[in-house]
Amino acid sequence: MSAKVSFKEIETMMDICAPGWTYRTSNHSRVVKYNGLVYRNLPKQDEIEVGFVRSMARHFNILDCAKKAMPSLST
Repeated sequence: MSAKVSFKEIETMMDICAPGWTYRTSNHSRVVKYNGLVYRNLPKQDEIEVGFVRSMARHFNILDCAKKAMPSLST
């Protein structure tokens, strides 16, 4: 079983590392937008596997900041 984080933790990390980010809920996931980029694969659940968060942070080129703001991404 992989580690999970709450969506609230993700919101806090994104506020720090990706100011101005937005998201909307679609049928099966959250669609996150930042700096002209779109990440469509963030699950809608309240607890989200860190692999999805790490992938999103890489997509937005904020992984270094994200690891500092959310230490569970470093493991």
